[in-house]
Amino acid sequence: MRLLRSPVLVIVFYWFISCNFDAKNESKGIYNSFLYHNIVVNYPELPGSDQYYRAISNQAHMPSFIQRSNHWEWIGPENISGRVLSLAIDPYDTSNVWAGSASAGLWRSRTGGIGAKAWQRVSLPYPIGAVSAIAIDPVHQGTLFIGTGESYSYESGLNGKFIRTMRGSYGMGILRTRDGGLTWSLVLDWSLHPERCIWKIIIDPNQSDIIYAAGTHGIYKSIDGGDHWGLIADLKMTTDLIIHIDSSNYLLAGVGGLGGDRFGIFKSTDGGANWDKITKSYSEQMRGRIMLHINSTYSSKVYALISDSFQTIHLLRSSNFFKNWQTHSIQDITSYQGWYTRGMISDSSGKKLMIGGVDLFADMSGTFNSFERYQMGKIGMHADFHDIICNPNDPTKLYFATDGGIFRSDDWGLTFFECNGGLNTAQFYAISFSSESNFAIGGLQDNRSAIFTGDLNWTPTHLGDGTACAINSYQPGEMICAAQNLYLSFSQDSGKTWTNSLQDEESSFVTPLNVNKAFQDVVYTASRFIYKSSDFGKSFQKITPNTGGSIINKIISSPADTNLLVFTTLPDEFSTPEVYYSSNGGKNAINITGNLPDRIISDIQWTSDNSLLVCLGGYGSPHIFISNNMGMQWKDISGQLPDIPFHCITNIKIDNNNIIIAGSETGLYVTTNLGQSWTCMNQNPATPLPIYDIKRIPGTDKIAVATHGSGVFTLRFSEIITSLSEVERSGTHCGNNWSSVTRQLPTDKKITLLNLDGKIIFHNCKINTIEPGQLPPGVYFMLADNMVTKLIIEN
Repeated sequence: MRLLRSPVLVIVFYWFISCNFDAKNESKGIYNSFLYHNIVVNYPELPGSDQYYRAISNQAHMPSFIQRSNHWEWIGPENISGRVLSLAIDPYDTSNVWAGSASAGLWRSRTGGIGAKAWQRVSLPYPIGAVSAIAIDPVHQGTLFIGTGESYSYESGLNGKFIRTMRGSYGMGILRTRDGGLTWSLVLDWSLHPERCIWKIIIDPNQSDIIYAAGTHGIYKSIDGGDHWGLIADLKMTTDLIIHIDSSNYLLAGVGGLGGDRFGIFKSTDGGANWDKITKSYSEQMRGRIMLHINSTYSSKVYALISDSFQTIHLLRSSNFFKNWQTHSIQDITSYQGWYTRGMISDSSGKKLMIGGVDLFADMSGTFNSFERYQMGKIGMHADFHDIICNPNDPTKLYFATDGGIFRSDDWGLTFFECNGGLNTAQFYAISFSSESNFAIGGLQDNRSAIFTGDLNWTPTHLGDGTACAINSYQPGEMICAAQNLYLSFSQDSGKTWTNSLQDEESSFVTPLNVNKAFQDVVYTASRFIYKSSDFGKSFQKITPNTGGSIINKIISSPADTNLLVFTTLPDEFSTPEVYYSSNGGKNAINITGNLPDRIISDIQWTSDNSLLVCLGGYGSPHIFISNNMGMQWKDISGQLPDIPFHCITNIKIDNNNIIIAGSETGLYVTTNLGQSWTCMNQNPATPLPIYDIKRIPGTDKIAVATHGSGVFTLRFSEIITSLSEVERSGTHCGNNWSSVTRQLPTDKKITLLNLDGKIIFHNCKINTIEPGQLPPGVYFMLADNMVTKLIIEN
């Protein structure tokens, strides 16, 4: 057993796994979701300043598959959307609504969010997953700013190692468009600081060249329309910011969050040059978000919700932009998500106030002491709020961003309806298909689990955060479904009803689950213990392995012998991640970690010839290994893969093709020669696509790819093999000697050439050669007769 090298990391990662913090049990949803995600991605330490975007760049330079329209078939869910962080309405045309998702970038609706295909993803020339803030210039039509990243904690040094668990997706600063989203530029470049996040952007209503941005690393200001930025307040974890509409030198900042060193409302009366803390009664040790809201009609009416990490403290209300204010003791609105939720809005009179926490609350009385909780199930809304805005031309029309997408009210909170048509942002953890290819179940972040029956609209089922799931290939109506932290249930009627069969909270957030491929009734799951079922999850036998009590995060059984197990563990106060082998169902286990790097083993699989495949998370090491001797020695087959955390791996043998497919934080990769060469299978290699699970669909020549942010896709093996062959024949990587080479193009084809940003270099032209020096260095895509060839030109 390898001991941890650093006493700091001993404390840090034991805290990650045990989660023995002073919080309510309900917090084990999104809080533990972030804990789990970040230990896989960041253990044993944060990536270097440029590692993430260097990996994206390397991915864009890899050989990529020949894209045809039918390669990636999206199968939904069309009716389930994932976490949305930010919203904005175009004041020039209020049917244009913009939305920033947590892991699928920027979206736009031209119909006010109404309709089955209301939303379209906006193409960005940068690898952006999370869009956390949106601001539209009220003077210059078509000018829009977006803030990127999703981080609920300040990250720096030792402190950052401890609380870095609260990051969702990397950011890279602020992007600007001046043509309504057709082209974008990076105006605040944090590509070397991906841990940073922008939570609010506001534009001076009287001088639109003055822009403020608030986030994890303080408050920034631009006085030239966003061309240049400067730090004006070193107030870590500034998560909200408002400006006085009439006297725009007056600003208020809400400062507070995990890892910050200050807490309270700060005020500036000189355009941000100086800031004073005005709420001196609140402890600097508080770590919740402070929500701020300014009334759209009366610009001196301001509201603030004060929360600690896991509870609401007070509502503050001022009629003079916080020269003085009233304090209201109210019920717990943010509850165990005081560090996470946001969203507050008042009606045009300033007498009604609505606040989004875990649930939605409103005070219609004008007293601000009578908040009523909406019954979320009755009004048809998803819980966990991130933004609330109103139509500037009709303030009774409200839009809500939640963990389940976007909702709308046209009568200021009397009725609500969903606005998720086309918003394909579902965040999957796992997927399982039955022997009937049009039947599947998948687990989603904060969206329960969902059943696929061949239609793009999936049927929600079970509860909580859906994690692992399985379908009995011999009895397709029999299913197993897990919610977070090993809440396992079984169904015998295709998911119509569920019976809980196992609970063990001392487990990984995403439940390890294995159904033996040869003997489907034999099922394994695990926590600190191993649980074995011989009746497909209806009952379990508890087994105590001799592994020191570490939490097990992956487990597989051999098709040849159901007692032959391989399982992996998460780090704790005594040990690093380990791999174990057992020949007697887990009672006695042998450590076979061997020469594997000190990283989380995020997946493990048997190959068709009984070798073992593993993929690893983290940065700074190889990520794919194979062992032909049951772990006595591990061979690195990562090849030219980017240095990025990997989540899943599978092996498929078709005819003479032995295919290994791996999913990472940024995309899908395939090799047919044990890692001698890898091909990126993304539709767009420059766009990150987090892939959490890959499964073969029984009885077909397809695999299912479950993404964390874009739903589920299927791909055909035959097309993968054909694409790999075509990449080898037509893919071109032009190295340092390219300047002495003339590139011959098909003489009988009309060619379209695009750069990596999607800009057309030339279109539908007959060009026979590309001469040396004709194009600047970079990545290009050449289209001819529905074939795509990638050209990489270096200096």
